[in-house]
Amino acid sequence: MEIGTEAEPYTSKMTLTLHGSKYEPYIPKYGNKCIGVRFSTLDIHGVPRTPTWTTLESTGEVGATTITLSEDVDWQIGEEIVIASTDLGIEDNEIPGEGDNSEKRTITNIVGRTITLDSALLYEHYANSSPEVYGECSINLKAEVGLLTRNVKIQGDETSLAEQYGATVMMHSPGDETAVGRIEYAEFTLVGQAF
Repeated sequence: MEIGTEAEPYTSKMTLTLHGSKYEPYIPKYGNKCIGVRFSTLDIHGVPRTPTWTTLESTGEVGATTITLSEDVDWQIGEEIVIASTDLGIEDNEIPGEGDNSEKRTITNIVGRTITLDSALLYEHYANSSPEVYGECSINLKAEVGLLTRNVKIQGDETSLAEQYGATVMMHSPGDETAVGRIEYAEFTLVGQAF
């Protein structure tokens, strides 16, 4: 299966939706709702983006509708981003590590390194103004921001989230390297299977 190559990435928009249920017939080793690769090559190459991840230049405060990034990006209005959580998830009666205050937002405007979001932030996303020194180490603590949108998108169907049964990519080789997979600049959503 080829969707672009490393030398010539796929430049149009493409969405591949995989359908299926864990109760339907499946192929052994691969399952269903799956791109299965054996004795073949899978090439998925979307348009390169720069960068795909960066950090905040300054703290994103609760209620803010704009964030400022630490570097220039080629991101566009209408694309989705994620702002990583910077807390430990220890609030009220939460179990440490269970709080995920990452937030997904859509870009509505970009001026320089300032991005306007489609809705206000619900949580603080910390970014220190200068590295913090701990003994002999200096640490730059800044929330990460990632671009989620790509021109090539592989996704599960509308039942994926409710059934916890999303799309997968399965590659199997009998040990002779006959299955080759090269994937870059592609978006995967409604993927993964529980149980």
